Amino acid sequence: MKRQLEVRLRKVFGNSADEQISGRVSPLNTIIPAYESIWRVVLRCFLEVRFRKCGNEIEESITKRTYKMIFSHFMSHPNPSLFESSFQDTHISVKHIVNEALRLYPPTRRIHRQLENEMVKIDVEWLHRDPVSWGRDAEEFKPERWVGVLLKGVDGKMAFTPFGLGELSCPAKKFAPMMIGILVGALMCGVGEGWELVDEELSGDVLGTKVLDGGREAYEGLRLRRFNDEE
Repeated sequence: MKRQLEVRLRKVFGNSADEQISGRVSPLNTIIPAYESIWRVVLRCFLEVRFRKCGNEIEESITKRTYKMIFSHFMSHPNPSLFESSFQDTHISVKHIVNEALRLYPPTRRIHRQLENEMVKIDVEWLHRDPVSWGRDAEEFKPERWVGVLLKGVDGKMAFTPFGLGELSCPAKKFAPMMIGILVGALMCGVGEGWELVDEELSGDVLGTKVLDGGREAYEGLRLRRFNDEE
């Protein structure tokens, strides 16, 4: 798959067949920042695991420390095996965390497809938060809900469709989850203690427990600032 991607990138960007595509000159440095929908998932996942409330003060401290260890372990040598493997006795993997972020905050919230004489519309965000499929805590960020989960059949697949289904599904579905994990991991490793969120319109829902706004323009004014630093 990586080889096929490199061949196609060479054709698009005009690189010669013997030119190595890596590092600072990689065309992916242009593509990934432009992949707008995935950055919305990265932001909300980062907010959930780094800043948002979860339980009482003791529970929150333990949970945040666990997330930090999980991502630190993964970023020591990011690869598919570590992405999918549960960290020690937590039973939670980076994949579980990313799946939960994709569930609550799908890259494409609603899908519209014209099929012959009819327009098919799917509210992905609603499906991902439906209590019938996900329980009463459907709007809560809980990566542990993915432990041992295997979605089968039409109902199972429709309950979780962050990249669509069938022939028109997103081509990034195979590599995007791990890419999200790496980006969130980089943020987790780079933003340690001593940082706070700053926003002129910072509301309680950002740091609280209520599900975050999944819209494109939400949280545009959100900034990170070190304690005691001027804005």
